[in-house]
Amino acid sequence: CARAAPRHPRSPRAAAPGGMFALVVSSLGGSCRRLEVGADATVPGIRRQLEESLPPFHEVRLLQGQRELRDSGDAVEVELQAVAMPSPSKALAAFELCMPFDRGPDVAARAALALEALLGTEEGCLSEAQSNRFFDLMRDHRVWRDDRDLMRGDEDLISMTGAAFGRCCGDPALYIPQLVARAAEMRRPRGDVWAMAALEAIATRCPEQLVDSVRETIVASVRQKIVASAVVVRRPSCGFVDIIAL
Repeated sequence: CARAAPRHPRSPRAAAPGGMFALVVSSLGGSCRRLEVGADATVPGIRRQLEESLPPFHEVRLLQGQRELRDSGDAVEVELQAVAMPSPSKALAAFELCMPFDRGPDVAARAALALEALLGTEEGCLSEAQSNRFFDLMRDHRVWRDDRDLMRGDEDLISMTGAAFGRCCGDPALYIPQLVARAAEMRRPRGDVWAMAALEAIATRCPEQLVDSVRETIVASVRQKIVASAVVVRRPSCGFVDIIAL
């Protein structure tokens, strides 16, 4: 005789792979066995699976508390916990479908809804792969490459996109140098709207990390410019070499 105690996962960590449910089957002798079954499992099917390891002329009776689970009995009651939460993956996928979003007001409205959903998720909720996809959308879209074509509505949506990226990207340090470089491109008539919005959101998340990354970016840029514009002057008489930055 075996006592089946259905234990359905209460958290993602306890979930069995492939959409399976985990049953912990305890015998009268005190031993326990973990059994993974599909969502469409039936009492007869579970019984047959358990009886495969029994010696001849033995059967399994499934008990839940004091109740025996029969083949044609009432439905088996189990406890599940369903948690509804924002989905960054779905929001990002919906935003990608809207690209390019300057195809009309309906597309822009759908893009705005997806961005609002992203802004409502936890900080740093995107994986590195998702963050890279989002960043590539921001960097490569033609609307962002040519600010002369920006309309006021586009500018608001682009600012919203930068804010969503800055809030949701996994590791901001991977993107801060490029964002700083884009934001510093003063040749653009309106500046780089999305880069500034992303940096502002990152500053809210982790101000110290932003300051450190900006400092490193500036120092590296200055060093590169010094080396690129340096003139080497040799003094044969004393053997010294002076480097003069122009």
